[in-house]
Amino acid sequence: VAMGGGTCTAKTAGWPVRVDGQELSYGHNHVGIEDLSKIALERCKTAVCAVETMGAIAVEQGYYVDGAGDPAMPAFGGSADCLLVADAEPGELWAFHVLTGRGNKSAIWAAQRFPANHVAVVANAFTIRTMNLSDTDNFRYSPGMTDLAEEKGWWSHRDAQYPEHFDFFRAYGYTPKATGRDVVNTAKLEGDNAAALARAMAYNMGFYSGRRMWRVFSLLSPLEGGKLDPNQPHLPEEANNYPPSMPAPRGSVTPRMVMDVHRDHYE
Repeated sequence: VAMGGGTCTAKTAGWPVRVDGQELSYGHNHVGIEDLSKIALERCKTAVCAVETMGAIAVEQGYYVDGAGDPAMPAFGGSADCLLVADAEPGELWAFHVLTGRGNKSAIWAAQRFPANHVAVVANAFTIRTMNLSDTDNFRYSPGMTDLAEEKGWWSHRDAQYPEHFDFFRAYGYTPKATGRDVVNTAKLEGDNAAALARAMAYNMGFYSGRRMWRVFSLLSPLEGGKLDPNQPHLPEEANNYPPSMPAPRGSVTPRMVMDVHRDHYE
C-alpha cells in the first residue's frame, strides 16, 4: 500500500487533547493524519483496508489537524486531510477525505474508488463530489456522514438528483464567507473589509487548488485534460469543478512523468 496527500479546506476544525504535553481546554481529539496513515500502512495490504481502518480510528478517537488555529478564528483553509491510497494487489486507487465531526469531536470521512487506468490528483481541496451511498464497491463513508451537513443546512436531500446521492465536496468543502467568524475576526484584526477579504480568500483558494489539478491532468491525461478550462476555480459551489480522476491508457504514465509533474511550477 502507498499513499500521499495533504491538508484540505473544510467547514469544521478540530483540536487535540494536548499540545506539547499541555492539555487544551477546547481539545477533544486524539489522532491526526500522521497517526492514521502509519497505522494503516502497518496493518493493511489493500487500499480499501487502509481507508476503512483510517476512517474507523478517526471516528473512534477523534481527528484533528495540527495548526487548526484558534477556536475564535479556525483555520478552515487547512482543517481537513485528503489522501490518495493505492495498492499493488488488486491494483486499486482510492481517495480518502477526513474532517472533524460535530462539536469538535470524532470524524466524518468518505472514500471513492477510481476506475482502472485513471490518474487522480488532490491539491489541498476535496475532490469527491457526488457519492452513490448504495454503491459500496466504489464508495465507503462514516456512519451518519450526511447528518451534520443536513443539521447545519450545508446540504439537503432536496439537492440530490437521487435519494441515495450525496455531494461531499459541496456539503463539507469550505468557501470563505463575509459573515463567517473566521473571516470577520481576521478582518477586524487586519483592519480589512470582511466582504473584500472573503472574495480574495475564495479567489486564492479556488485557483491554488484548481490550477494545479488542471496542470496535472493536462500533463498525465492530455487527451481529456486538454478539454479542461485552466481558468476554472475549484470551489464547493462551482457547478463545473474538475473531476476527481481522468482516464490515462495503461502504461502511458511513467515514474519519470510523475517526477516531472512534481517539478512543474508556475511561471
